[in-house]
Amino acid sequence: MIRLWRPRLLFQGSRASRFNVLDSHPAIIDRFFHSLVEPVMPANNLKVRPLVGGIKIVTRSKIGTLGLVVKYNGNMCFVTAGHVFGKGDARVGQPDDANPVGDLLENFLEDNQDIAIVKVSSGVDATPNEIWTDSGIKQVAFGSDVRPTKDQRLWLQGAFSGLVNCSVAGTDVDITVPDTNDQVKNVVLLNLDGEARTQPGDSGAPVVGKVGGKDVCYGVYGGKVVVGADTYGWFTPFENLFWD
Repeated sequence: MIRLWRPRLLFQGSRASRFNVLDSHPAIIDRFFHSLVEPVMPANNLKVRPLVGGIKIVTRSKIGTLGLVVKYNGNMCFVTAGHVFGKGDARVGQPDDANPVGDLLENFLEDNQDIAIVKVSSGVDATPNEIWTDSGIKQVAFGSDVRPTKDQRLWLQGAFSGLVNCSVAGTDVDITVPDTNDQVKNVVLLNLDGEARTQPGDSGAPVVGKVGGKDVCYGVYGGKVVVGADTYGWFTPFENLFWD
């Protein structure tokens, strides 16, 4: 069972600043757009079995990235961003609607946490704690009780942008999603390296860093936020919830 960490939401959230979020809805990609030149599809946009983090997933109305496969209440599940699910969305496909792989089990977006849990369908292979990267599959730990620190080096693996290196700009910020007015609390802000960019479809991507020399997945990517003249990425840490 997962429970919201109420003390964190009540006390830490009240001290955080609130900003607007940009590009936090992967649905704005036209899923039926046809260019004159057929684009080269990233390998993690193709059918991937067993399921692992960092690959493309779709709901009825949106496109996102699988965050991490985890065991939850004895079931094989995976986590992604809560806003990957539009109103009434429940079924998840990989890489498209023709290949259903799971159904929405929990969505904490209404509780101000941009995290959703999907139960993997019977007969679909999935491997916990593995992430597709540009250099191959990487084993990670599930960071359910840890949080990154200011200036810590991290990386994320988006289904559309691939590997994006970044660092922590802020560790506890409340934001408002402008298109939906969803409140998302206690997120982590990211400085993306150099010319690095993320794009719609990367929402739900696993965000990873080192803890004691080991790779740990801290949470799932949400989108971009503008603070003054600066643009940051942001993600929701798993540590915002109680996982028991």
